[in-house]
Parts: sequence; C-alpha cells; structure tokens
Amino acid sequence: MAVVDALIKAGAAVNRARNGGETPQFAAAKQNHEAVVAVLLAAGANVDTTEDHGYSALMLAAQTGRKPMFMALHEAGAEPKRKLADGTM
Repeated sequence: MAVVDALIKAGAAVNRARNGGETPQFAAAKQNHEAVVAVLLAAGANVDTTEDHGYSALMLAAQTGRKPMFMALHEAGAEPKRKLADGTM
C-alpha cells in the first residue's frame, strides 16, 4: 500500500488507462485488491471506467463472485446497469 500512496503523492494519474483500457482502479479490482481500490477511489479515480470491451470493475466483480469488491464499488457509486461496448449485458 505504501507504493500506491507514494505514487499518488508523486502525481500518478489515477485514471490513466493502459493498453486495453484498464485503469489502475480496474486492474486493482481485477486482482481483488480492495484496499488499493479504496485508496484509488479516495484519490479521485473514476469508479465507472471501462476497459476497451466495455467491462467495468463492477461487472468484473459480479461475474467472478467477488461480493465484497462488488459492494465496495457499488457503494462508491458504480453504475450497475452499464452495458458492454457491443450493447449486451
């Protein structure tokens, strides 16, 4: 966690997407790192960013059965009715 805090304090862009569209918040949620997601959201990360196919971290948490992550993202304001880029889901 110290590394994440240090990067944020140094000005890391918490909403910058890498190849594939994953933001730091999405990547942390994908790895089920709830504490990192909380720190990123507190630093201004957008809870509703999506990767290139339209998946949000909330969708990922729901599909993989990660209820605590799902609840944390939902309580932070993630949109539960989002659709994929192709309009499905």
